[in-house]
Amino acid sequence: RIRGIFVSGKRKPSTWPIFRARLEEKIRELNPDVLHAHFGKEGVWIAPVARSLDIPLVVSFYGYDLSELVEQPFWRKRYRDVLWPAIDAAIFLSKDMEEDARPLGFEGESHIVHLGRDLNEFPYHPPQNTVRKLVSVGRLVPKKGHKDAIRAVEQLVERGRDIHLRI
Repeated sequence: RIRGIFVSGKRKPSTWPIFRARLEEKIRELNPDVLHAHFGKEGVWIAPVARSLDIPLVVSFYGYDLSELVEQPFWRKRYRDVLWPAIDAAIFLSKDMEEDARPLGFEGESHIVHLGRDLNEFPYHPPQNTVRKLVSVGRLVPKKGHKDAIRAVEQLVERGRDIHLRI
């Protein structure tokens, strides 16, 4: 049976030593077989504890932690100096994400785990009524596709459809 610790949350770098000391004490009591951090930032935070206790560290990356976050020198340096040397395996959502991590210094074991769903599991059924309202939910960043939704609805309105988009 594998026992693991899940790490997530927000912390300021100035508080890291205090929280790490407390966390190390608790992890030592639990004696898990593996530590699993979700997002690179949390991996940086927990990496010294994993190394200190000689517990394997797995980190899952989800996007911003290999794109936006590493544009900041603070995080780029911590990935290089703290995370990459301590990580035992990384989980990426795609091969592209894994390839993005290599120039940043990642050289370890990796696994690709797609979070998407097979669309064949959801056969298309035309709506019973005319669609008049659409909702697009997501952060207001280009990769979430809100501009695509706006353009699509704009085309429908130009064709005379009574349709509204809410973001």
